[in-house]
Amino acid sequence: MKRTKIVATIGPASESKKALTKMIESGMNVARLNFSHGTHEMHGSVVDSVRSIDRTIGILLDTQGPKIRTGKFDGEVIFKEGATVSIKNQDIIGNSKEFSIDYKDLHKGAKKGRRIVLNDGAVELIIIKVVGDCIICKVKNSGIVSSHKGVNLPNWDITIPSLTEKDKKDIKFGISKKVDFIAYSFVRTAEDIKKLRDYLKKIDTKNIDIVAKIETAEAVENLEEIITAATG
Repeated sequence: MKRTKIVATIGPASESKKALTKMIESGMNVARLNFSHGTHEMHGSVVDSVRSIDRTIGILLDTQGPKIRTGKFDGEVIFKEGATVSIKNQDIIGNSKEFSIDYKDLHKGAKKGRRIVLNDGAVELIIIKVVGDCIICKVKNSGIVSSHKGVNLPNWDITIPSLTEKDKKDIKFGISKKVDFIAYSFVRTAEDIKKLRDYLKKIDTKNIDIVAKIETAEAVENLEEIITAATG
């Protein structure tokens, strides 16, 4: 019995039936559908193709979860190491000195010394001080930032719910396609798992495996209770 499984993320380069067949023949055990991208039609087509090739292959629906992103910039902007940049609570066109994000309560959890990471780690900011709802930061490393890039808040306690309205719609669609697993993004506590199970009961679905994605410091602290609550 092979205890280690190969989970392959399916995207534009691998969604054709021909490509999926080759991947399955090469040892893919689970097809991961990343609902941060693509449409229901595209993901549904992949499910149908995988099922028609080999019904023993698992289908994993990976939820987007809450995403914090930068606001608008006028093209690409370079943040230079050592420079000062302000995060404003108003919707502005960002530049090398100031920009906004789409999470308007960021200043409430902002403290001197906390890190803000932009664009998948391309740029890291260190908070110098907070003035009202304006967060003033120092750029730790030079890098490029542009519109709608991801914002990561290491070791922050934020109150955004793990299960978003988009996730609920995606899960409901996934259930209609009989996916095997839900990969639950941004899990922080066992209570998050309970809320997802409650939602599954609400839409008359109980027997589906929930895989908790451990991607925050809070989740690591609550790891034992999350392991108990989740399937994997």
